[in-house]
Amino acid sequence: MKKILLLNLFILSILGLLAQNKDNELNDSDIVFTSAQISPKFTEGTNGWRDYLVNNLNTTVPAKNGARTGKYTVIISFVVDKNGNIKSVSANNSPGYGMAEEAIRLIKTSPKWIPASQNGYNVAFRCRQAITFVVGETSATEGNVNGEKKFTSVQIEAEFPGGRDGWKNYLDRNLNSTVASSNGAPTGRYSVIVDFLVASDGHIVEVNTLNNPGYGTAEEALRILKRSPNWKPAVQNGVNVAYRGRQTITFVVSNN
Repeated sequence: MKKILLLNLFILSILGLLAQNKDNELNDSDIVFTSAQISPKFTEGTNGWRDYLVNNLNTTVPAKNGARTGKYTVIISFVVDKNGNIKSVSANNSPGYGMAEEAIRLIKTSPKWIPASQNGYNVAFRCRQAITFVVGETSATEGNVNGEKKFTSVQIEAEFPGGRDGWKNYLDRNLNSTVASSNGAPTGRYSVIVDFLVASDGHIVEVNTLNNPGYGTAEEALRILKRSPNWKPAVQNGVNVAYRGRQTITFVVSNN
């Protein structure tokens, strides 16, 4: 039986509190922020944090403790203090089989972060991290491309170079955002969902739209994906694999 780790890398929380003074907790004088002008970040960025989680989590814990085939998610709450140390680590839930304890261990042993900043001062900030253990088949697959399996669930998803900011910059530079208004679309928002495959070498194939709001939007969304530069391919068990992804592209027609 193979085990995989799925990581949800959305780490900002909606929680805040004052913690008490213990070895792994904050001083009474430290106010914990849940929003700040500059949020905390792992010293090596989002990709570095993802790599740290993938490389250091013991994914065999649930199977060794008798967990049945399935997907188990632990939500970890923690504070990055004003010096970048990880403190006040706790699990918001526990699926059992030792997973909450393993997730807490992983976060507690994290290297220092770059602390959050508010009005020019470093501040303590509460974060959340979802860690999902999968026990059973390595992932969901569907068919193949050029002899390769196509994955819909992987350890590390395919990513546009530069991440979300890179994707936004690519759209800003290359998308014809006026196509809807040029074709007579009324005021409103027109979203196109594009389904595509990132091959194991990163190039984009099998591009299709799942809807068509009209006014040339679907055709423009297809064009922008088909001419996309190569992505960072998905990774499963240390090997690059073909991965099916989706992107929503929204065209806005205003009164101006």
